[in-house]
Amino acid sequence: MNTKAQISQVFTYIIIILVVGLIVIFGYRGIQSIMKTNCEQQRISFETNLFAYIEEYVDKGSVHEESLRAPCEARMICFIDSDYCPRAGSESSERPTLSLTDDLNGDNVIKSNADNCTANIFIKSDFTKPLAYSKKVSLEGDAFQCFRAKDGRFDLLFTGLGRKTLITPT
Repeated sequence: MNTKAQISQVFTYIIIILVVGLIVIFGYRGIQSIMKTNCEQQRISFETNLFAYIEEYVDKGSVHEESLRAPCEARMICFIDSDYCPRAGSESSERPTLSLTDDLNGDNVIKSNADNCTANIFIKSDFTKPLAYSKKVSLEGDAFQCFRAKDGRFDLLFTGLGRKTLITPT
C-alpha cells in the first residue's frame, strides 16, 4: 500500500471514532433526560394519588389500605401532623413537640418547612423533597413520622376521622 492510502485509512478511523464517541455522549445525555422525566412523572403521579387518598378517605369511619408505588429512588415518606402548625391567631407555644428520628436530625429541609408551615409531606431519597401542605393529615403518637418503602411501595392505611385522615403504615 502506498503512504497516501495508509494516511487516508488513519483519518477514516479517527472520524469513525469521533462519530461513535459523539453518538455515545449524546445517547447517554438523552437517556439521562428520559430517566429524569420518568422520575418526575412518577413523583407527580405519587403526589396526585396520595393527596387524592387523603381527601377521599376523610369520611369518619372509612378505612382504606392503599399501596403507592414509590417514585424512583424514594426510601421514605415523612409526614408532619397538620395540628403541628398553629391555627390562625393561636400561640406558637401550643405546638406539639416535633421529634425527628436520629437519621433525620440533620435534615434542614424538614425542619425549615415544619417551622414555616410550608410543607408537611416529604419524600426522602438521597435528598429530601417537600411535596406540599395538607390540612387533613393526622398521625398517631408523634407529630412527625416517617414510613419506609418496602419493595418499592408504600403500603399505607387511611382512616377517616371526619375532617382529617389518619395515616399509618400497614
